[in-house]
Amino acid sequence: MTEATFPTADEIAKAIVAACKCTGENPLMAFAPETLRARHYALDALTAVFPEARKIGLSKCLGYKTPKAGTTHVYISKRTPWWREEFTDEVVGVLVAEQYGEQAQ
Repeated sequence: MTEATFPTADEIAKAIVAACKCTGENPLMAFAPETLRARHYALDALTAVFPEARKIGLSKCLGYKTPKAGTTHVYISKRTPWWREEFTDEVVGVLVAEQYGEQAQ
């Protein structure tokens, strides 16, 4: 079995919903400016789980205004006081839960 190099639409949706749960943002408003933090966590987690995926493609899927904006926003956000690495870990756990079963919990 070969590993996927780009997440499916379902995996992207799972990442967004999991990130919104962590940040308290509304997943139905995933592409509104007020959900930027959730998108940053989702992008960071998707990049960790799918290291071969093009970040520009992931940014487009997550609704960033420009293709390179996602990576830039995550880079800057990681240096802010509100960034919580455990939120990224939580989203990664959701993404790999099926693959690893209870080990991912």
